Amino acid sequence: MQTLTIKYCFILSDNSKQVFNLHLDSQNLDLLENTPDFSINDVNLLKQGRHFRLPGGSKAVVGRNERENNLIENLALTEDLLLIPMDLPGPSVLCRGNISHNDMYLAAGLVAAYTKGGTIMDVEIKGSFPHENGHNIRDVKPPDKNTISRWRIGNTHFNTP
Repeated sequence: MQTLTIKYCFILSDNSKQVFNLHLDSQNLDLLENTPDFSINDVNLLKQGRHFRLPGGSKAVVGRNERENNLIENLALTEDLLLIPMDLPGPSVLCRGNISHNDMYLAAGLVAAYTKGGTIMDVEIKGSFPHENGHNIRDVKPPDKNTISRWRIGNTHFNTP
């Protein structure tokens, strides 16, 4: 089976060029379909975590370990939403796109689902909901595994919860 590859070139602020190949797998196709004006930051985010397309259309990226959590947090843009577990170690979740309040709560559920034990927990909000930035979502329940599976982009590429 052949893999289709597209070559992209970005002109950086110092007028230098960055060229990369984008292999058309399910994650990359999702990026092309939902973010036609994607940036290098979007491409770098593809390399991290588990990726989900939430029902409202926003994308959620869930860190798989502390290193990925740090990378995801560093890739967060001012318009992104970052959700962090409180009082328990667990994944950071970055939401990007047109983030509805419903998608924010669903992404908080992904934090709970990928915390060891998939427990009910409190989640801290950082980012694009200014009136909620620094606030917490209390008693977040994880979604069921079938729901998580439906949202996952590239099901076969990532580990299941």
